[in-house]
Amino acid sequence: MPNYREIHSFILKKSINIPHLNNILKKNGIIRIKTETMKFFDFIFKTIISQQISFKTSEAIWRRVENFLLVKELDLIKSISEKKNCEEIQKMGVSGKKIEYLKILKDNNPNINCEKNYYKGLSENDFKKIFKKNKGIGDWSCDMIQIFYFNKLNIWPNNDLIINKHLEEITKKYKQNFDFKKIFDPYLSIIALHIWKYSD
Repeated sequence: MPNYREIHSFILKKSINIPHLNNILKKNGIIRIKTETMKFFDFIFKTIISQQISFKTSEAIWRRVENFLLVKELDLIKSISEKKNCEEIQKMGVSGKKIEYLKILKDNNPNINCEKNYYKGLSENDFKKIFKKNKGIGDWSCDMIQIFYFNKLNIWPNNDLIINKHLEEITKKYKQNFDFKKIFDPYLSIIALHIWKYSD
């Protein structure tokens, strides 16, 4: 179990030359990555739902899907193959294209829920090489899975719009570029979480 108090102390010291970020870290306080209990495929489904839409919208859609599965007593990875279920899920706000991506993922990896420990043990790059072969899954989705499902502490979401916008603001404010990957290694995921929390 990571010592999040020590991690917070580390990143506070490392951010001392970026006062704006240092203040954000102090205001946010200690941030922990919670352990995810849902099935691996379900989490991937939820992640794909959240692509290119707001967090609040994606959470609302996922709650509708989750409730549908609960009421019908369905397992997501099994039910996604049935046309009727897919039609119901699409009515909840999941695009047909995203459902198709998930059906392909399921067909290519029918035992994916049982293989989560294998995927967790892969390096960041090896994980991406494997998962990006699945249509609809790119760098951003891989980063979200590694941070929030596998609790990886040193993932930097290069393609996240909020993070890139914040980095631009810091660059303009101090008129210099900061190499976050170098400064905050090995706790890049925690810095990302702080930026997202601040943006919310």
